This record gives sequence, C-alpha cells and structure tokens, in this order.
Amino acid sequence: MARRLTNNDKRKIIDSINSWSLSDKITWEGLCDSVTKKIGRRPTRQALYMHKDIVGAFEVKKDVIKSKLKCQVRPGNLQVAAERIERLEKKLEDSAKTIDAQREYINKLLFFCGKHNIRESDVKQR
Repeated sequence: MARRLTNNDKRKIIDSINSWSLSDKITWEGLCDSVTKKIGRRPTRQALYMHKDIVGAFEVKKDVIKSKLKCQVRPGNLQVAAERIERLEKKLEDSAKTIDAQREYINKLLFFCGKHNIRESDVKQR
C-alpha cells in the first residue's frame, strides 16, 4: 500500500503550486514530477486529487495562469513583485478555506456532542 500524504507533504505540494511559474502551463503530471524531490517520492495525480486543499490551490493557480496570458507584459522587477503578491494572496485564500473547513468540522462536533449530551469533562476522562 502506498504511503499517505502527510500534512507536511501537502504543505510542500501547495507551496510548489503557489510558486509555479506563470509562464509555464500547470498540469497534474507536471506537478507530480516537480514535487518528487520535495516529498521523497512521486505521488499519483489521483492521490493528489483526493485532497481538497491541493485541488483548490491547483485550480486557483490554473485560473491565474490563464488570466495572465491575457495581461500585458511588465518590467522584470514589477513582474516579480506582482507574482509574489499573487502567490501570497493565493496562500491567504487557501488558509482561509482551510480555516472555514475546520470551523465547519468543529461546529459539527459541537452539534454531535450536544445531541448526545457529551460534556467536555466526559471527553477528557476517556
């Protein structure tokens, strides 16, 4: 059985997606090849596609690359700054999505505990 992706692996993959060059086309196979050295093995595109945060970052980057093809060319130093700003904005959006998913999970847990009369002291004793 293949080794699962750890949170550290997922973070490295998302960082790789966010740092992807805007001049290169991003593909699942290209991503798998590019993260091989970073995580120590080559994941399959199916394994990557099972993680919502990776898929979200991939789709956002793909949209950014498509929109960049329509934009005008800027001088080198402004282009580098614009890419960095976009990468940081995408990272912020990904973090916000992760936080929203975690909040939803916590709300579900609180609802479940309330429904079954489970108190905090009951959880700590087990």
